[in-house]
Amino acid sequence: MNLLIDSPALSALRLNRLARGRVYYLAEPPILGILVVRWEARLQDIAGLVVDASLGYEPGVEGWCATGYAGHNHGKATLYRVVDGAAETTLSAVLAVWRGRYPMR
Repeated sequence: MNLLIDSPALSALRLNRLARGRVYYLAEPPILGILVVRWEARLQDIAGLVVDASLGYEPGVEGWCATGYAGHNHGKATLYRVVDGAAETTLSAVLAVWRGRYPMR
């Protein structure tokens, strides 16, 4: 799917770590969400661009998810590359869905 990395969404994510040539972000509370950039680029560097992304969910793994939420389902977005073309949705819209679907409880 083509996903626009919109600037308002940047404040809802925080850098978790750089590992294996990837950049990992966590959604800010109260959302359980993980975002992975599959190349070494920060979200600030690709803000305003459209990327090829896949969306899904997975159980959190200790150290790679919000502290205390290992085993809980987290929304997950994986960004593969910048593309030309129209966006199907925005990162802010994805985070809004995650807020209802993957809340911290």
